[in-house]
Amino acid sequence: EGLSPYVGDITVCAGVDWRRLADERMGTDWDGSLYGGHLGGHVRLGTYTLAGVTVSQQFVDIDYAAAGESDGEWDLSLTGVQPYFSRSWEAGQRIWAMAGWGTGELTLDEAEDKHEADVNQWLGAFGGALPLQWGAGQMGGWQRSLSLKGDAWWGRLEIEENGALITEMDTNTNGLRAGLDSRFTRALDAGALSLTTGAGVRYDNDAGGAGVEWTGGMDYSGLDSRLHATLNARALLLRGHTKEWGVSVLARLSPARDGSGLSFALAPGWGQSQSNREALWAGGLTGAQAGGMGTDLTSIPSLTGRSQQAGPTFKAELGYGVPLPAWGGLLTPLSEYEQTSHARQVRLGLRWLWRAGLTLELDGRYRDEDAVPDAGLFIRLGTGIPAQ
Repeated sequence: EGLSPYVGDITVCAGVDWRRLADERMGTDWDGSLYGGHLGGHVRLGTYTLAGVTVSQQFVDIDYAAAGESDGEWDLSLTGVQPYFSRSWEAGQRIWAMAGWGTGELTLDEAEDKHEADVNQWLGAFGGALPLQWGAGQMGGWQRSLSLKGDAWWGRLEIEENGALITEMDTNTNGLRAGLDSRFTRALDAGALSLTTGAGVRYDNDAGGAGVEWTGGMDYSGLDSRLHATLNARALLLRGHTKEWGVSVLARLSPARDGSGLSFALAPGWGQSQSNREALWAGGLTGAQAGGMGTDLTSIPSLTGRSQQAGPTFKAELGYGVPLPAWGGLLTPLSEYEQTSHARQVRLGLRWLWRAGLTLELDGRYRDEDAVPDAGLFIRLGTGIPAQ
């Protein structure tokens, strides 16, 4: 967020969040909260290199009651540390890596009988991109480029046995993806047009095994960079009983360069049009663009683009940046609505950019997925310290 190209720049982010959890299905009623906070930051070691670490503390507190059976309280606390690293080159090569470790305690209090067990968590992921010279160049007014992309991940969660009610449990997840992406770009009088297509293989040990993934799309940007339209399509094939496909269209008006003015986005679609891998490449650790005072509402994490069930999806966002001469900076009220075949989410927020590198954001969200309500309040503070 708000990365600066100056070597030595430091970005610090802190936040707290709270989320209500509740369910009254399957004969068991439970109600509780998930809350915690995080503090992290990264330093730019070079024009295209950064390294950072995030420390987080999460708590889950749930009261449950089973009809005709026992009731009690379930508590979990987990402290985590996640270092990460990213490196890019002017020629387009990119690598990134992250790791994580967490430790905590699970407490089960039932019928005045208290049980405790240790919880441990590990995770790791890395990825990279390599542009190819083969096939690149001009083709009848179109500029063609090819690149290889790949990533892999691993995670493990362990709950130790306490010799009583809590039994030992461990779960593992791992996977990898590798693909070839092709892009054709053409300059137009009114903007630029890009056509993309890609194919690759992927493997998830707990989500259907191996498969073949195809993606395609079209992207148009106006000359002033405020108007933008995108078409995305995706299909996951040859993956046993697991089949995914989707298509979506995005129309967006971005704010002015200083973040002021109207901005909105409309994105109807069907199914899962974007994989988690593409979401990471689009705005994750590999992002190398310098941020500024501009606010792009489409950076809000999307539920509709990665809907896990086939069916219609819709997302709408609206915001308006207002300069504050007396206080300095920019104030942006924003709103968002998302709907899928099994979930809907409403978000209202307020973002204050006092200056480049200093951001305060407050937003509330309500989500209803499969008739399970989920409410949350989020506060985020980001600050960048320019190099001297």
